[in-house]
Amino acid sequence: MKKWQAAGAALIGACIAGPAGASGDYGCTPGWTLELPGRSCSSTIVLSPGNDSRVNLLLLLRDRAGLDGAGPEGTEGEYPETHWYGGEGRNFFDWSTLVSAFYPDNGAAYVSRWDASRCQSMMPGNDAFAAALAASRLGASERELLGAARSRIHPLCERSDEAAPLWPGGIASPLGRDFLAYLAGASSFYAGDWPVARMQFARLLRSDDPWLRETSRYMAARIEINAAIDGAFDEWGYFAGPGRADQAAVQAAQRGLDDYLSAYPEGRYAASARGLKRRAWWLAGDVRALAAEYERLLASAAAGEWQAAALVDEVDNKLFFPTWSGQPVAGKIGGPLLLAALDLVRMRSAAYARDDRVTGSGLTRTELDAQAGEFAGHEDLFTFLQAVHALHVADSPREVLSLVPDDARRTSYTPLQFSRQMLRGMALARLGDRNEEGFWKELLGGARGLYQRPAAELGLALHYDRRGAIDAVFAANSPVRDATIREILLEQSAGQALLRRMVRDGVTAEERSLASYVLLYKELTRGRYADFLADLPNDPPPPEGFRYSPMGPGAVAAEYPCPALADTVKRLAANAADVKGMLCLGEYYRLNGFDWVYFKAPPEGTLGSHTRLFPGEMIPRSAFYDKVIADPRAARGDKAYALYRAVRCYEPTGASSCGGNAVPQSQRQAWFRRLKRDYADTNWARDLQYYW
Repeated sequence: MKKWQAAGAALIGACIAGPAGASGDYGCTPGWTLELPGRSCSSTIVLSPGNDSRVNLLLLLRDRAGLDGAGPEGTEGEYPETHWYGGEGRNFFDWSTLVSAFYPDNGAAYVSRWDASRCQSMMPGNDAFAAALAASRLGASERELLGAARSRIHPLCERSDEAAPLWPGGIASPLGRDFLAYLAGASSFYAGDWPVARMQFARLLRSDDPWLRETSRYMAARIEINAAIDGAFDEWGYFAGPGRADQAAVQAAQRGLDDYLSAYPEGRYAASARGLKRRAWWLAGDVRALAAEYERLLASAAAGEWQAAALVDEVDNKLFFPTWSGQPVAGKIGGPLLLAALDLVRMRSAAYARDDRVTGSGLTRTELDAQAGEFAGHEDLFTFLQAVHALHVADSPREVLSLVPDDARRTSYTPLQFSRQMLRGMALARLGDRNEEGFWKELLGGARGLYQRPAAELGLALHYDRRGAIDAVFAANSPVRDATIREILLEQSAGQALLRRMVRDGVTAEERSLASYVLLYKELTRGRYADFLADLPNDPPPPEGFRYSPMGPGAVAAEYPCPALADTVKRLAANAADVKGMLCLGEYYRLNGFDWVYFKAPPEGTLGSHTRLFPGEMIPRSAFYDKVIADPRAARGDKAYALYRAVRCYEPTGASSCGGNAVPQSQRQAWFRRLKRDYADTNWARDLQYYW
């Protein structure tokens, strides 16, 4: 449930059935802006320095294949569900959400091979061993005994202290003893006993069985890889760097893998052996070899299959941002895809820069221009990178316009094509160009890929917000259809007239409910009590999605008796300084979470920060107590309760939970002593034991 829906139950529901509880937001909420010069908590569909580097690399990979995530016949694709805490809409996402969007059938379940242990081959090994037995010249009795014995290895992957298995007797043939030796070698391998595993598989290199010969040659290299890894991870499970790996074992693994691939270039383990070669380069800290292999793999990857995301994840973990503090990878990576992804990282603003020991220093324009040869045949990507540098690093939006020509009238866009045009739109916005509005409208026509149209709509909405023209967003023919963009502007920017109109004309029931809530909330919390009563529906149906509290109007009677909210507001409409009215409205704030200021002003430059059409500022709960404490005409019990609540605003940390400007502890102490001295016979004085 969104924050306004839960709180809306309190506001509108209280006028029907009494107060309700409030809910809060958790997690990361992105800043609603197109420009992400520094690492953000979320990514966008626009290639950007602030994106997760995996997002940028996957978008580049899909761009090369001409994929944009559009649905059938160029319609928008299907969006996955976002995080339960909301706030991202269809403009922002994290890595896993994007993978689920592009690869809905398999993407959410993929596991990178780098995250697996040596036991990843345990279950597939069962089938391979059974097939090898069936194809062998062994008799039925030995095949049955050996097939059953394979399962005795399983516990070694479940418990680190598992004893070595006992092998069956009755295996007399030389070939049968070879298969038994294979089981013993596999057992030693999974148990991490490398010397014994080496010995067992070495003797099988001369076996008469072709499966045993090939598998043993592969396993000889795999043993060395795992021996190199032993001791190379820290206490938290992170790779501590090549200096902690057994480099002699790494070199032995590299020789063994080359030997296997030379003998079996199309062998049953060839793909795995090539993957292990990447692991060997990683263990050796050979960035150049690793980068060259990744560029080769990216060039041949099927971007429409979920394995592409697994490859991108591996590249990011093992090349761009390894967990150990290695040498900078900048200057050691070539090829357009990898280099472009790394360049975007290096253009992040200083406040969000990654560790320079890994990525190197920030990217200068001179260094970028010198990379032109690496982007031969990919000039659009190269000029895009130059334009990103011009906008985000050099603050030169006019140069962006010369590097990225207007191409906003396409019928569809690949990720790079779309990112180029979005960057041009950002430059137009920076310059206050009179053509900006028309540009965004034209771009919307071809923005059909996943997340593309919401991004272009955000550009147009920001334009209207900066110019105080948000009515255009809510016009009958408005192209801004994204629900979250409209929600933000209703919450932050809309004035009374627009909110009243959207209560009637909102495009969805949820939008009409939001407009009603924002209107009433802001009127109530800004002291516009007569307006609140005028806009309060006489007999509203329960707004869709609102929760109602089991508490009725008398829920606050245990501490301070109050009537229904509408009656409290009528008192304040007649006299804004009415003591009981202020204290009861304070109770309403307290019990329904209004102290959290649900529509806190967004960061400067983001959506909703430019236009603020609703008059006045929120009156904090603390202001009610201040006025009652200072009112010489306030009844004795009312003043005692105001003192009691004013002190408890600072419970338990000493920070105010009631809004307004915090008062010093000396003032809280004075309130406490006054309550204890002048109102000692009240429940409030007896109950309060501390000041904070």
